[in-house]
Amino acid sequence: MRSLIINILIIIFILSSFTFCTKEEGLPKKKLAHMYVDILIAEQTYQFDLDSLNSAVQNVYVIHGISKSTYDDEVNRLTADEGRWNEFFDLAQTYLDSLKTEGSDPDF
Repeated sequence: MRSLIINILIIIFILSSFTFCTKEEGLPKKKLAHMYVDILIAEQTYQFDLDSLNSAVQNVYVIHGISKSTYDDEVNRLTADEGRWNEFFDLAQTYLDSLKTEGSDPDF
C-alpha cells in the first residue's frame, strides 16, 4: 500500500508541477508537506468510504490547525518555482519514508 502512495505522490507531482505558484511567506514547507502526505494517506486508506475519508481529511486540517482554503492556497503557490516544488516534494517524501520506517500512520 505504501508503494501505491509513493506512486500517487509521483503522479500528483507530475500533474501539479505545471499549475502551482509560490511565495516566500506563508506556511512552513515542512508542515505543509506533512499535511500533504497525511491527506494522501487518508485518501488511499478510505478511498471506498467517503464518510470516513471526509472525516479523516477534516481531522488532518484540525490536527495541523490549518483550514482547507489556506492549505489549498499554499499548495497552489508551490509549483511556479520548480526548485521550491522539488524542495516541498522532498520534504513530503522524507516524511512518508519516516512513517514507513516507524511503521506508523498519521493520526487522523
